This record gives sequence, structure tokens and C-alpha cells, in this order.
Amino acid sequence: MMSIKRGIVYFEKLDKLNPEEDVYIQIIDIADIPKEKRRWANEYELEVQLDEIKPVRIEIHKAGEIFEHFEVIKDEEEFERRKAS
Repeated sequence: MMSIKRGIVYFEKLDKLNPEEDVYIQIIDIADIPKEKRRWANEYELEVQLDEIKPVRIEIHKAGEIFEHFEVIKDEEEFERRKAS
């Protein structure tokens, strides 16, 4: 679970995260998605009713890079408390 707004992240199985594993991030252009096929679920999540979305580019990062940008919260209850505050 992640809160971009709070800059925190919680992993249910943190010990299974391999910081050297590649993570692929697909960048999309919202203008390429017809307005009638998209709906904002919340401030950060866009729901899309399409069979396929073609990215404009794909970025490759190491999984461990998340630690440079987010504080890891090791307790789920603490994460939920801080996310709500």
C-alpha cells in the first residue's frame, strides 16, 4: 500500500522485495484515452474502460529506488493511521 500524498509505503512482505529487481513503469498520455472511457477514482487513480492502453514510453527502475522517495512503514496499523492523518 502506498500514500503518495503522505510519502509513505507499506509492504505486506517487505522481506520478499528484491531491491535489484527491475520494475517497469508505463507512462501514458491521458489525452490518448477518450473522455467517455475514463473516470477519476480519486485524486491519483484513473479508471479506464479499454482493452489495452499503449504507453508513450516505458521506464525501467530498480525496485529499491522506492526507498529513495518513500518512508517505509513496517506496521500496517501505523501506516493506516498516518495515511488518514
